[in-house]
Amino acid sequence: MSEYAVVKNPVVSIKGHPKSKGEHIDEVLLGMVVEVLWEDVNDFLFVQTDYNYKGYVKKGDLIRKYEEVTSWRNNNKVIVTGGYVDITQDTSYNSYIIKSVVKGTYLKNLSEVKANRLLVELPDGSVGWIRNKYVKERVKLDFSVNEDEIRNNIVITALQYLKTQFRWGGKTPLGVDSSGLTSIVYLINEIAIYRDAELMHDYFVDIGIEDIKKGDVLFFPEHTAIYIGEDKFIHSSSIDSGVVIHSLNPEDENYKGELISTLKKIGKYKGFK
Repeated sequence: MSEYAVVKNPVVSIKGHPKSKGEHIDEVLLGMVVEVLWEDVNDFLFVQTDYNYKGYVKKGDLIRKYEEVTSWRNNNKVIVTGGYVDITQDTSYNSYIIKSVVKGTYLKNLSEVKANRLLVELPDGSVGWIRNKYVKERVKLDFSVNEDEIRNNIVITALQYLKTQFRWGGKTPLGVDSSGLTSIVYLINEIAIYRDAELMHDYFVDIGIEDIKKGDVLFFPEHTAIYIGEDKFIHSSSIDSGVVIHSLNPEDENYKGELISTLKKIGKYKGFK
């Protein structure tokens, strides 16, 4: 039987090797669930995310008790949309901060609202209040009805990361790389895609540039970007030190010719019509 675990700390590193100083290849956030594939002797677990990415996570960053994990998987109902948000002991402005979490965190909705705050539960069972403007309900998407809205939401979410610093393996407002940006933007909009700079046909289909729409993904060698409309795309660039907007149009001042010349594929998410 498969074993699953819940991330209990705000931002947890996924390593390429079972070493504390191993390469940082991805991040999982508080409330996310991973499948445990095997244990390692160096206090690491080899895990797989919901989007099929694999790597090593420290055992101490995960909750593994079957009952707690099962309950969590069945009940976490909201996702954090604010960049870096406090969960507090009560609803007063100077309340004790239980935990600070980042955009993309999953929490259990306890369905009590007071003073513009929502009562939530964390994976470790602690309870606190978060400003309800910084969370949204998790909902199942209906692509046949709401594709334009979903595409617009992808663009809106991506723009919220503008000027975030570049961080290899990152996927939070504290730092993000190119595929991390693409992955977390889609994930916040309830779409799980592979976290890598290659067009995985389990998730995307190739399209021509003449068919590109908002929310489609541009695939370059070892790099991804999200098309935001009007010939513009947003991406996290190590050369530019963070998340920036560039253009596909050579007439625009922010045209990125040396990058555009390497464009390999344009991908449309399979769920879109």
